[in-house]
Amino acid sequence: SQTQVSIPLSQLLQDPEEFDRFSFNERVMRLLLTENYIANEWKKRSAGRGHGVSYGKLLATLLTSEHAGMCLRTLICRQILETTNVNEAEEGGGDDRQVHVLVPALIKVMHSGNVSLASCATAALVNLSCGKMATKTLLVTEGIMKLAIRQLKAKDDDLTLYTLYLLVNLTKTPDHRSLVVRYGGLPVIVDILTSSYQNLRKQRIITEVASVIGQLCNDSETRALISDEYPVVLCLLWIYDGSQPNTKLKSKVLFALRQLCAIGANKIKVGQHVIPRLLEELRLARPGRFEECLTNSVLLLICLASVHTNARMMYHNDRLDDALEACGLQVKGEESKKHRFGPLVWERVLKLKERVREARYASNAED
Repeated sequence: SQTQVSIPLSQLLQDPEEFDRFSFNERVMRLLLTENYIANEWKKRSAGRGHGVSYGKLLATLLTSEHAGMCLRTLICRQILETTNVNEAEEGGGDDRQVHVLVPALIKVMHSGNVSLASCATAALVNLSCGKMATKTLLVTEGIMKLAIRQLKAKDDDLTLYTLYLLVNLTKTPDHRSLVVRYGGLPVIVDILTSSYQNLRKQRIITEVASVIGQLCNDSETRALISDEYPVVLCLLWIYDGSQPNTKLKSKVLFALRQLCAIGANKIKVGQHVIPRLLEELRLARPGRFEECLTNSVLLLICLASVHTNARMMYHNDRLDDALEACGLQVKGEESKKHRFGPLVWERVLKLKERVREARYASNAED
């Protein structure tokens, strides 16, 4: 028979990796974590000795311990999530050494099959990977792409949303985008779009799907595949019609449409559908009211204006100039000195006006 040895928590805190060798009262452990007792004790004992990294190791060990039940693991995931929120706000992303400890533990939790726990772990990875290329590379090395696609297939709304947030972080580079396609992510993502686009109660999911699709369309082969093989443009146009102006959903749909309009045929289809409403909604743009929506509106108009029939729709009855005056960007055809949209917006407006002017001259020459 094995001899059971009791060891004080204070002694065990000297070496967090030893936690995995001991069993504990889970209810008491949850209380100690909830009240920040362990975190505070650790801070006192390891002042000047890399507290953050070691405490991260402690959480990772507890998270993957066979003695930890579902409630304790969920609590630990939430603590990691809260910690990464604080790190992002205060330090611009946290400690890279801690990431190497936490990422494998969180991925192991995602493999557990518990949807609620996987959602919490995925949310923590969203925070850990935001703006951190090294963390994204580590995640990909640990097999996150296949796992993310598997999670999307589970069709749980919370898990789907957090997985899409993670994919938004991970699809900013060509190599990572190619893995999504290689592992069969494209039909899964499109399926989420086609099964959700008419349900605007799922706005947050639709928003992130549009964002991921837009980023995947940075690559010409994927863009052609999405345009030719799936009804993505039609779905996005339906969502465009049903979404409110100056919202994140509208902005991401505009972004995805612009990406797909790198294909000439889409410029005609999209332009005829969206230009009148786009100019009407441009009139409603206001500083501080999700300005990314204004930026994506102008960028889409620039893209569409390369087709003369589209450009004519913009300058017909001075629609474009009227919209720019109504939102306060320009006065009597010139940049308003009082607008607060930022210089980049006006630079893009100038490019749009130049495109429209060129089309107008060409049209007059033809006449």
